[in-house]
Amino acid sequence: MPEYLELPLASIKAGTGRARDLDPAWVEGLAGSIREQGLMQPIVVRRLGDGYRLIAGHHRLEAVRLLGHDGILAMVSDAESDDAARLAEVMENLGRHELIALDRCHHLFELKQVWERMHPDFANGGGKTLPTGDGQGEIFGFATSVADEVGLSKRAINMAVKIWTNLAPQTRQRLVGCVLSPQ
Repeated sequence: MPEYLELPLASIKAGTGRARDLDPAWVEGLAGSIREQGLMQPIVVRRLGDGYRLIAGHHRLEAVRLLGHDGILAMVSDAESDDAARLAEVMENLGRHELIALDRCHHLFELKQVWERMHPDFANGGGKTLPTGDGQGEIFGFATSVADEVGLSKRAINMAVKIWTNLAPQTRQRLVGCVLSPQ
C-alpha cells in the first residue's frame, strides 16, 4: 500500500534532466486552481538520503511553492533505482493528454532508454524469451512490452522513437514551443 506524507517543500529536490521542461505559465495557472480547489493529486517522490527526490508532479510542486505553502502531500514511491524512478516519471507524463506529438516522441525515446537499461537481455529483441506463465515464453522487445501500458500500437511506438532519434538536436530545439497536435 502506498505511503502518503505531508512533506516540507525544503525536503524535496526536483533534480535536473526532468522528462518535461517546467512551463512557468502552466505553474501560474495550476497555482490558481490549487488556491481555489486545493491539491487534487499528490506529487510522487522517492526517499533519497535524508530527503526526497521528485519523481512526478514538478508543476504541482512549483505551483504550491508559488502559493507560499510550506508543505505538500506526496506519495512515497517504492522505486529502488534511478531507472525505476525515471520509468515512473515518464509513464506518468505519457498518460497526460496535453503532451504534444514532439513531447510524446521524446518521452517514448526516454522510456526505451530506461527499459533497455532495466532489461539488457531483451533490448532490441535480444533473442531472449520472457516467461509468459504458460511455460512457453515469448521473444519481446521494448515496443511489444510497453504497447498496452502506454495505449499505443507497437508500430506507433517504434515510429515515435525513430522520429525523435532522427531529429537533429538543433531541430528539436527549434520545434520547442511549436503548436503540434497531440498524437
